Formats: sequence, structure tokens, C-alpha cells
Amino acid sequence: MNLDISLITTGAAPKVGATVSYRIHIENNTNETVNNIAIWDTLPAGMTYTGSPEVVKPTVAGNYLSWDLTIDPSTGNPYLLGPGQILDIQVDVVINSIDPASMPFTDVVGVDYNDPMYTPAVGKHPPLYSKDSFYPIGDPVVYPNPYNPDSGVPLIFDNVVPGSLIQIYTLSGERVAAIQAPAIKVTWDGKNTRGIIVSPGIYYFVIHNQTTGQAKKGKLFVIHGN
Repeated sequence: MNLDISLITTGAAPKVGATVSYRIHIENNTNETVNNIAIWDTLPAGMTYTGSPEVVKPTVAGNYLSWDLTIDPSTGNPYLLGPGQILDIQVDVVINSIDPASMPFTDVVGVDYNDPMYTPAVGKHPPLYSKDSFYPIGDPVVYPNPYNPDSGVPLIFDNVVPGSLIQIYTLSGERVAAIQAPAIKVTWDGKNTRGIIVSPGIYYFVIHNQTTGQAKKGKLFVIHGN
């Protein structure tokens, strides 16, 4: 028997002081009612639990959260999750620090439960775990685009995973700039590797997340003039 378990994160581009919400989603996709549900989650380093709007509250020990659903806190009766029923729990956290070497934030939630197959002789099944949940999950944003280096306003790469490598190329494939992202927001002054402002035209950028290996590509239009 299995439960469908997922862990979803929502929030803006990660920065110190930002609030992130995790939603633990558990669905009983079996034909049996399960009970004695236990859930646990170790929040990523740099995140701190701040609360939950749910009736079911976790026990908190540092970054470790655990829920004991032996008893339904709203009724005082044993907590049962019947076939097809869903349990959603929201977890609100705040980002206290960001370590570029550990980005993106990665989290996994574990769940255990009893079902009619459980007996002292047979013993318990192994705990179940969700897939990895990554944060940030949004795509990087580049603005202003078109970009005018003569304006004195830098080009901004936003919502970038710290530690990513940003590279800018001409359409012919010549690399004109490379930036190692130290933070969520990265700026470019329109200059190439020799310190010369690039010519107007169409360029393309590649943001390579060196943690996950994923790459985000896009076009960049450079113009000149006041």
C-alpha cells in the first residue's frame, strides 16, 4: 500500500527575511483506511519555522518538525485517513541566511502510518518519502530588456540561484561576459571581458545552475543612445 506524498514550496525570489510556505500533501490512494500517521521534516539550513494556519501543529526541535496524528486534535477521536481522502498541511518558514554553496534549498518530507496489513508478527512497512522539493522554483528574470548601457542603469538578473554562472554570448557564439552569481540578484554594466561596452545588437544569455545542472537561456537586446 502507498500514499501519494508531495511537498510543494511557494514564495518570491529567495532573500534573507523572505517568507516561504511549504505544503505537505498526502493522499490515501489505497482501498484501506490508515491511522497513526506520523510526519517529519527537517527544514533546510537557513530556514526557521514560523507557524502554520492548520489545526494540526508540529512539534518543533530546531529545524526538525514532526506531527503525531494518532488523535485528531479537532475532535479528540483517533485520526483516520480513508480511501481517497487528502491531508494538506501548510508550513510557513522564514529565510534567515543563504549559503550559495547549498543552494537551491532542498527538502524532503517523510511519512509513516499503520494499515490493516500491520500486525506485530508482520511488522511495519518502511517509511515513505516525498520527492525532493527545490526552492526557488521560479525562472530567472532579466530586465530591462532591451537594455541601454548608456542609461547608467545596470542590467539585472533576478531570481538567480547563488553560485550560478551567467554567460552572455553574441549570436555567432563569442562569449562577451561571464558572471559568477554571488547572490539572488546580479547586475551587468554592459561591458565585455576587456571592460569595453558591447555594441548594440542581439545577444543571448545562459544561466547555468551548477548545483542542479539546469540551464536557463534567453535573448538580450542591447541598444545605445540617450
